[in-house]
Amino acid sequence: MVNELLPDNPESKIAVCAEKSYEIWKDTAAQKSAQLIFCDLSTPKGDGSFNVYDDLKQKLIEKGVPEKEIAFIHDANTEAKKTELFGKVKSGQVRFLIGSTAKMGAGTNVQDRLIALHHLDIGWKPSDLEQREGRIIRQGNHNKKVHIFRYVTEEILNKPGRLTDEEFKIMKTHSELGAAIIKDMDFPQDHLLVHTAWEICRWNHERWDGKGYPDGLKGEEIPNSAQVVSIVDVYDALTSERCYKKAFDHDTAIQMILDGQCGQFKVMQEKIDFFKSNSGMNSIDYNAVSGQLTILNGKRQILCQRNNSKIDLFKEFGVNEEDVQYIRVLLHQTSVQNKEISVQLKATVENNSQKYKMKLHTLWSPMKKDVCIGIIGYFDTVK
Repeated sequence: MVNELLPDNPESKIAVCAEKSYEIWKDTAAQKSAQLIFCDLSTPKGDGSFNVYDDLKQKLIEKGVPEKEIAFIHDANTEAKKTELFGKVKSGQVRFLIGSTAKMGAGTNVQDRLIALHHLDIGWKPSDLEQREGRIIRQGNHNKKVHIFRYVTEEILNKPGRLTDEEFKIMKTHSELGAAIIKDMDFPQDHLLVHTAWEICRWNHERWDGKGYPDGLKGEEIPNSAQVVSIVDVYDALTSERCYKKAFDHDTAIQMILDGQCGQFKVMQEKIDFFKSNSGMNSIDYNAVSGQLTILNGKRQILCQRNNSKIDLFKEFGVNEEDVQYIRVLLHQTSVQNKEISVQLKATVENNSQKYKMKLHTLWSPMKKDVCIGIIGYFDTVK
């Protein structure tokens, strides 16, 4: 992260963190608010040699922070010392606590006055980010709003060549951070639009084969919203000029996507083609992996949305048992070669009971043989 032989850089992560945390320290002096700073790629040495901890501490002192208000978690090497240190952070005597995920993660309950958390680097495991931020986003914090900062160098964002493993690890955290920002917003988290935005932020870099990030979701585990944005993101990346490549033209980009050169979008393309040819009708989208089912009317308004596969939806729409059994028999007869069924049935939709024609199209896993992963379909009134 740093080279001790180089001159001090006022735009380095350490310098920027020192400036940002100092401003917060100054602005919250009356409340005696505290801050956590995480750093896993260094440790305080105390022997005069360069390290991130001592450099950051020195920068804060030079700005005017009293030394007694800055502490390293490493100095609390016994339970008694740790209890004493945590008490000082809670009371506002210590307003900067600096440490690693391992030493300052689980069990560090000092949230009372925490106003900001700073990630100088990333943790070694994907769960480290959640572990760190769990120190400040928790019950018992007197601050209704808190600040979380992650420091990424401009060299990573604009690097013309391939990122190193460490650089790519840093880059990948943006999806988790984006999702965390939405969670922190003052919106009803159970609202469909808010939840969809959260899904997109967290999972639009997941891949059908399970090799994406941050959670390694695969196939239909990835929500439709995230799959759609993933295609858009790939298309934008292909057709835009980047510091490491020239832009591809539209036709080349589309062909690259369809050929699977940029990830597996076969099932999503299948959905798009089906609904495009049956637009304006009531639509059905069932995910066999998650159990989520969404039914929309022709105006794209939600008629029904369920995550519980045990709910009898046919009963809710007034479909008689004979028709239900017939549909189930037909679905059991579908295969990769024979994906669609068509039936007519009587149902009650939006308080209107009449006869409908329904077409169901089964979706099959491109990775596992003969595994149905979902059903899409439409239904419309019989003219």
